[in-house]
Amino acid sequence: MSNMEGGLVSASEAEAAARNRKALRRKTIKFVVVFIGSVFGLLGAHAALVETRGNDYYLYQVARSTAYVLDWVGDSGRVVGHMKNYPGKEAYVRACLEAWRNGAETPPPEQFEGVDGPPLTPWERWSYSASSERRELAQLLKVWKERGDLWRFNPINQAEVEKVRARIDRLQNRDRGPTVSFVLRAGLASKLAEARRAVADAQRDTTLSEEERAARVEETKARLAELDSKRKMAADKDPESLNGLGFSFVVVPDCGAIPTMVIFVAAVVAFPTRWWKKLLGVVLGIPFLYGINTLRLSVLAVVGAWDHGGAIFTFAHEYVWQGIYIIFVVLVWLAWVELLVRRKNA
Repeated sequence: MSNMEGGLVSASEAEAAARNRKALRRKTIKFVVVFIGSVFGLLGAHAALVETRGNDYYLYQVARSTAYVLDWVGDSGRVVGHMKNYPGKEAYVRACLEAWRNGAETPPPEQFEGVDGPPLTPWERWSYSASSERRELAQLLKVWKERGDLWRFNPINQAEVEKVRARIDRLQNRDRGPTVSFVLRAGLASKLAEARRAVADAQRDTTLSEEERAARVEETKARLAELDSKRKMAADKDPESLNGLGFSFVVVPDCGAIPTMVIFVAAVVAFPTRWWKKLLGVVLGIPFLYGINTLRLSVLAVVGAWDHGGAIFTFAHEYVWQGIYIIFVVLVWLAWVELLVRRKNA
C-alpha cells in the first residue's frame, strides 16, 4: 500500500511540476512578447516626437539640470541655448515663436525693424533655432517634391539643385540641441573679460555716489591691471592658465537617454504583476534614471574639459558610460522587482 501511495504521490508531483513548467513557459513567452512590443511601440512614438517642441523643452531641461550640477563642480556651468544671440531681432524672434505656437504663419520681419526688446533667454534662442530649422527643412522638401524630376535633371538648374540638396542633407543630418557651456577652471582670458565688464558696469552704476563710483572703478581697474600683468607673464610659459579648462557641448536627442529609459519602462510593463505596481515602478524609476543621466553628462563634461574633448573623452562617451547606464537600468528594474513586487506578493 505504501508503495502504491508513494507512486501516486510521485505521479501527482510530476504532474504539478509539469504544469508549473508550462505556466512558467507561458509567462516567459508573454513577457518577451509584451517587452518587445512595448519597446518598438515606445521607440516609434519617441521617433515621431523627436522633432517637436515638447522634445525641445525636454532637452532644454536636461541641459539645465546638467548645467546646475556643473556650476557646483567647476567655476561655472550655464545653458546658452544657442550660440547665435540674434541681436536686434529679439522682438521678431518672440513674435515668430508666438505665431508658430498658435499655428500661424511667420510674421514679416519688416514690422519689427527698430523695435527694441530685452535679450533673448537661452530657451528662446534654442527654441527659435530648432523651430526655424524644422520649418526651413519642411519648405525645402516641399519645393523638392513639387518641382519634380524635370527641374532636378535639367542641366540649367544643376547649381540650384545641388545647393538645395546640400541644404536638405545638412538639416536632416544635423543633431539639434541646446548648448551647455562649462568652465572647470577659469583662465586669465575669461577673468580679464569679466574684469572689463566689471569696470564698465561700475562706470554705468547710477545707484552709487560720485565718490563711491570712482572708488569702485579704481578698484576694478586695479584688478584688471593685475590680471593683465599675469596674462603677459603666462602667455608663453603657461598657456593652460591663460585659457583655462572649459568644455561646451550640445545636448542632442541621444543625450536625453529616452531610448534607454524605454527599455526600463517596457520591462516594467511586461512583468506579470498588478497595474499599480507597474505604475509605481515607472513613477519612481524614471526620475532616478533621469538623475543618473544628469550625472553621466556632468562626468563627461568634466572629462571633456580635462581632456580637451580628446580620445579619453571619446572613449568615456561612446563606451564606458553607455555600458554603465545600461547596468543602472537593469539594477533599478531588479530593485523594483525585489523590493516592491515580490515583497508585496510574499
